[in-house]
Amino acid sequence: MKKSVLLTLTTLLAISASAQETYDALRFSTSDLNGSARYVGMGGALSALGGDVATMSSNPAAIGLFSKSDASFTGSVVFGSGGTLGHDGTRASIDNGGIVLSSIVKESTDRGLIRVNYGVNYKKNKNYLYNLDTDIEHLNGIFSQSYQIAALGNDYEYGIYDELNGIGDFANPEFNANNQLVHGGATSGVFDDNGNFMGYEGTAANRALLQKSQFGGENEVDVAVAFNISNQVFLGVGVGFYDINYSRDSYYEELGVDDIGYGITTMYDTDGDGVDVKLGAVIRPIETSPFRIGLSVKTPVWYSMHDVNGAILDFYDSNGKNDGYVTYNGAEVDYNFHTPWKFGLSMGYTVGNYLALGAEWEFSDLSTASYKMNSHSDYFDIVNDWTKEKLKMQHTFKAGVEIKPTDQFSIRLGYNFVTAPVKDDAYRLVLADDYMSTETYYTNWKGTNRFTFGLGYRYKGGYIDLAYQYNTRKGDLYAFDDEDLKSTEITFNRHQLMGTIGFRF
Repeated sequence: MKKSVLLTLTTLLAISASAQETYDALRFSTSDLNGSARYVGMGGALSALGGDVATMSSNPAAIGLFSKSDASFTGSVVFGSGGTLGHDGTRASIDNGGIVLSSIVKESTDRGLIRVNYGVNYKKNKNYLYNLDTDIEHLNGIFSQSYQIAALGNDYEYGIYDELNGIGDFANPEFNANNQLVHGGATSGVFDDNGNFMGYEGTAANRALLQKSQFGGENEVDVAVAFNISNQVFLGVGVGFYDINYSRDSYYEELGVDDIGYGITTMYDTDGDGVDVKLGAVIRPIETSPFRIGLSVKTPVWYSMHDVNGAILDFYDSNGKNDGYVTYNGAEVDYNFHTPWKFGLSMGYTVGNYLALGAEWEFSDLSTASYKMNSHSDYFDIVNDWTKEKLKMQHTFKAGVEIKPTDQFSIRLGYNFVTAPVKDDAYRLVLADDYMSTETYYTNWKGTNRFTFGLGYRYKGGYIDLAYQYNTRKGDLYAFDDEDLKSTEITFNRHQLMGTIGFRF
């Protein structure tokens, strides 16, 4: 294991227990490219171009460019990797639905306030669908998760902690006052010649596998108002309401000599509600030019969260049969969490009625995400410090183009690049007294590439849009923390087909 954390923890007093950690902070601080089919088809690069209800989430001022009222609904089918642990790899989704009401204040040829537009929009901000089924590479009969579990137990035995919870308590064997085994574990007990318990030790693994299925989503409802001033300056403000429902099932198995080993099944659920505020502006610097610049800022999303988890530890004999199990009832915990601030700069340009170009840069400092719970502030101080050290500034670059060969038909292309969210030396912090943690694996994801394509058709008072999105990224998976263990490379690939139907009135 990496020693820096253990040396730091020796100076700490007992910590009562906890909930989430840095990699969960990352999960709840980032978002997908989602919205209407037109928005996705252009790679989300519409914050300066406007004219789409989904822009309410990225820049509320963008709805100020509507000259008519608009209502639309979007659904999709998401195709992930193959199903595992009883969960499918393909799911239907409701991705966007909203309305903008445009109110005329004065004639568009006048100066000053011309229109006030009001909007309400629902968006699937993140779809957590992801399945993984992979062998863990490079164990070579040398490495094992059980060494990390044993280290957690020994930290407790040697007085670094006053409590042993989570995976350390669950997966280490338990002995009574007479040093008789109460239940088994992934590690073994060590005794001196007099039969006195001396601590725990792990066993090297020849092979291992990890299966994981996560699902659920983050839903966002925005309420916004935008002001059109002289058809040159557009200002907007919005309030976002968020709902998180996230579930994760995982199974990690290790087998050693004669295929004797263990498997850990974990079930984990998070629910939360949050709120943020958005401010935005779209400006045409030159009155006679269609060139536009957009600026936006989002406050942190302030979440109130609730977690629950549980686990089962199975033992396998040399015939691969279950030789017994231990059940961990887990824990429930309530806490607060806030995401980083997010800032955006966008540009848009149109050529007549047949070409629109958009570009956008969003950035946020993921290291500023933080947890808070009054009763367990010591633990969260450690996790927040770890988040500051291991996460980093993330940048999202968006580009999109829309071509209209006729007044009715549109062709759209888009691209996103999202930079890696974690530092190269990042790893998961697992504490001996964290009663929520029964997993040790983590993935250091690299940059994300998103490619989009869309088609649109306009008719009297209405429109139909279609879009396709391909999302891909690579990551370094570690089943546990050992500084000498090489990673297992994994790939996240997702395809999405979506359609929007809308009306203007």
